[in-house]
Amino acid sequence: MEATSERLILRSPRPEDWPGYLALVQSQGAMAWGAFGYQRPQTTEEAIGSFAKFYLPPNAGSLAVILPTTERLIGVMTASKQWIGTWECGYLFHPDFWHHGYATEALRLELDYLFTSEKAPYVFAEYVQGNDPSRRVLARLGMKPEGTARCGFLLRGELRDLCRVGLTRAEWQALQAPSDN
Repeated sequence: MEATSERLILRSPRPEDWPGYLALVQSQGAMAWGAFGYQRPQTTEEAIGSFAKFYLPPNAGSLAVILPTTERLIGVMTASKQWIGTWECGYLFHPDFWHHGYATEALRLELDYLFTSEKAPYVFAEYVQGNDPSRRVLARLGMKPEGTARCGFLLRGELRDLCRVGLTRAEWQALQAPSDN
């Protein structure tokens, strides 16, 4: 998948994205909610391993979120097709780029691709209860709460609830339709 908006480029990760990736996974704020199985900033050695495992060679489900003005990686996204044909998506952004609408914009591009090009019937995401910024990003895109797995996530030694939200293709299409107002 490759997609662009006025402010972002979503594309396959490249080796030159390494500095941005390292800054991302070494950020305490970015890793605070247990992203990609880590519950603390990654060491350089761990980051080398996770970059190679998840991003090189380019994985069809991994995306780099690039700021076109600087060509810098500011976040990463994933999309994984489930065995029943639905999709799960995830994202992680460096805190320097929080509260600017980048996550919402990037996820909107990804959802559009999944529903339009991949013909996904349904897309879902999960977040740890208490991660209100992620909850708000997903809600802004029309994803609806679907349930909570009580004690479904171990975060730094404490069992936390794992919340799931989702959106069907029909719901997405209705959200994209021009309003009569």
